[in-house]
Amino acid sequence: IQRVSETSRVCSTALINLGAARNLQIVLDQTKSQLDVKASTLEALWTLSGGELGEQKAIATLIGEPLLISILQDTPLNNTNDTHTLHKVATEALGVLCRGPESRQKEVLEADSAKVLMTIIRSKDPQVVIDVLRTLSLLCVSSGLVPNTLAQKTVARAASGSSSTIRLLLNLLIHSNSDSVSVNAAFTLACLTLGNKTTMKELQADPDWSFLLVVKLYYSNDIKVVICSRDKFLVILAKLS
Repeated sequence: IQRVSETSRVCSTALINLGAARNLQIVLDQTKSQLDVKASTLEALWTLSGGELGEQKAIATLIGEPLLISILQDTPLNNTNDTHTLHKVATEALGVLCRGPESRQKEVLEADSAKVLMTIIRSKDPQVVIDVLRTLSLLCVSSGLVPNTLAQKTVARAASGSSSTIRLLLNLLIHSNSDSVSVNAAFTLACLTLGNKTTMKELQADPDWSFLLVVKLYYSNDIKVVICSRDKFLVILAKLS
């Protein structure tokens, strides 16, 4: 199913109409400990969407927040292709749900997603970390980059252990070997502190914080990072002005 869906949007649409998505969701829900089966099933389901936001929302809704959160909670943080696939697709699906109405964003937040995501953020796969950061950003702001104060407060308190959420994000911004991770960490910090005096004060109180950390991303050797940092932070600055 995955291979056919990758090569033809017409075929993936036909498969969805024939009930393939629903059947794959049932298999995914019933698969408990077999990570390889679970990863293949989830990846096939996500491939059926064809990368289109509307279809992705439909597939993510079909899977549902509880199952997505369960997948993230039950998948260990080890360095295998199956675990990376499960973490990446489940996190991306949660992010897609956050792009819906504010009520849906609230449902994702109330499913304890922030705490789970702050665990997955320790993944060794840079793409998984980027997907986690993007989903956290989408949790913190509503459409049009309108700050969601309750979500910001929840995310800010979601980290476990001795480090706070802001400190973990700052560590990624400063120490990541990937500029793509760093620019997404910076944007997540921006979304977490946008219009929020409490989280902004916490960030500014950290001795390692400097706006120069963001400025240096404009000089990255990766042109995609330069474009991303320019576009995203111009929008943030416009909201702050």
